[in-house]
Amino acid sequence: MKRFAIAFGLAAAIAAPAISAPPEPEIVRIQFNFERSDFATEKGTRRAYRQLRIQANRACRVPTGLSASGQDLDLDCRDALVDAAVARIDAPRLTALHTPQVKETTLAAIDD
Repeated sequence: MKRFAIAFGLAAAIAAPAISAPPEPEIVRIQFNFERSDFATEKGTRRAYRQLRIQANRACRVPTGLSASGQDLDLDCRDALVDAAVARIDAPRLTALHTPQVKETTLAAIDD
């Protein structure tokens, strides 16, 4: 089976103190290896998506002094990387898993 490797890059600004000059954007990259057959089943798609998010989480850690690890997750960075990867991979099951489904809620009117 042929394996695919896709590298995704994203320019991300790292948070800096307000008194300093704006930081230069940092290029954040991940390489995600997959086989097209990974997206043939729901289980395979969920597993690949989980791995994609793990890699994006690792790539989007930024140094801060606020957490015990000294690093926090830049959610905007992570979300942008995952969005770009899903779009570039272009697998229908992956796209469906990644795209939030809007749940319709029916509200009942209560008469007094």
